[in-house]
Amino acid sequence: MQLKEYTHFIQHLSDQLYQIQPSALEQLALELYYFQSENNTIYRRYQKLLGLDYRHVTSMEQIPFMPIRFFKSFQIQTGTWSPQTYFQSSGTTSTNTSIHLIKDITTYRRHSLQNFQYFYPEEYEILALIPAYREHQHSSLVTMVHHLINTGPSSISNAFYLYNNEKLLEKLQQCQHQSKKMILFGLSFALLDFVEEFNPDLKHITIIETGGMKGQRKELICEDLHARLGKHFGKVHSEYGMCELYSQAYAQKNGQFRTPPWMNMYIREANDPKGAFIINRTGKINIIDLANMHTCAFIETEDQGKKYADGSVSVLGRIDHSDIRGCSLLYD
Repeated sequence: MQLKEYTHFIQHLSDQLYQIQPSALEQLALELYYFQSENNTIYRRYQKLLGLDYRHVTSMEQIPFMPIRFFKSFQIQTGTWSPQTYFQSSGTTSTNTSIHLIKDITTYRRHSLQNFQYFYPEEYEILALIPAYREHQHSSLVTMVHHLINTGPSSISNAFYLYNNEKLLEKLQQCQHQSKKMILFGLSFALLDFVEEFNPDLKHITIIETGGMKGQRKELICEDLHARLGKHFGKVHSEYGMCELYSQAYAQKNGQFRTPPWMNMYIREANDPKGAFIINRTGKINIIDLANMHTCAFIETEDQGKKYADGSVSVLGRIDHSDIRGCSLLYD
């Protein structure tokens, strides 16, 4: 594909991304699927190994999702361009980490704000119980939260409080006293450490927990984690994202995740990459993220989940034998 054609298609998709209606998702997804199948060498090779010809795919359910582990072994890129930066998954010393090439970091920051405001349209002051940006600039989560802090109403010079629970408590109590709308992003086990240390009463504060224990503490199911945190905070929400994606899903009720209009989560049987999407049964989570136009928008994760008739999804944990990963490992 010539550069002019490539640029034209990306602009065409970008112009529609934030105005997309649910009824238009499949058509745009198919357009991007054909585009990436033609211009992403690794994705095209994977489809050949499955015995698929992308030219014969005519519906969303026929689209093959690329295994997320490919980001560990290959340079995943649609078209030819020079990355401005990259995101890297955290991992243990015994595991390889994924690399997600980022064409334009400014575009990612703008998109993460647009994504967040879809779920949280009001102005919030944001604090973070996650690693600081200056030490973890290749974390997608840290980059996102850093940008949300910088574009919000807060005048806080340093809103990252990992390893500084006492100062965090002081700031949260101050904001609660002033009736400020406040969101605290936090690593799940760091939030548990915080509430166990201080037993705070912060019923006007909303928290967004960002993942499981990742080997730092005993794993908890979502209901137990939210129940423990809910004794101390007003609302307990969750964020679901990963370095290989461009967008995030959020759970604001009952621990069930919803996606923005340009993203969707589907469930397939764990060992059937060409199988039908299933409802009300547990399987492997597959994600379409149309904002991931420069790498691969069709990702087969290593997480298991269940999708319901209303479109929400419960994330039930890692598939057995998958690598431990996630931003919580940055805590170490």
